[in-house]
Amino acid sequence: PRITGGNLSVINVGDLEDYVKGVIPHEMSGQWPLAALEAQAVCARTYACRTTKHQSTYGFDVCNTTDCQVYYGLNQASPLTDRAAEETAGVVITYDGAYAETYYCSSNGGASESSGNVWITDLPYLVGKEDPYEGTISIPGYRWSVSYTWDQLTRVLQSKGYSIGSVRDAYVSRTTPTGNVAEITFVDDGGDALR
Repeated sequence: PRITGGNLSVINVGDLEDYVKGVIPHEMSGQWPLAALEAQAVCARTYACRTTKHQSTYGFDVCNTTDCQVYYGLNQASPLTDRAAEETAGVVITYDGAYAETYYCSSNGGASESSGNVWITDLPYLVGKEDPYEGTISIPGYRWSVSYTWDQLTRVLQSKGYSIGSVRDAYVSRTTPTGNVAEITFVDDGGDALR
């Protein structure tokens, strides 16, 4: 079909359980313990059943990238990842009779975050937790930094519509209970603060 105009849209229509088998090895190492792979299978299945974030615009339920869940078919599936999908077939996570939000990420910087601090809605089952294990494994690209000059920060803030003079200071002014940054204060050359 041609969903967005002139280009042809290719949509893979497939069985949910085959889809889950294709997600697991791309979202988690296929060498991890079976229980971890089973948890991933349940989260992936629930996410796929719940989301229709692309449906109205593009005509499909989930994309195949990290914007949704990584799915490149069954080419990386292994007997262990297939077993995880098969042993949890049909199992989803619900809360108050609806599919639960089953967000996950490849790394969390040492702590996850409560949903209300990331999105608008506080969900009682998405509560931030410290992760003492993340720092013990090797994650490609885990450590990185970026630097901005005061002039660059000024331009970025002003281009986003913030009314601020030339930035001369910036600091973390509030953190969440898990230690993640919740607020940064920018101070301009006139002493005015922007949070």
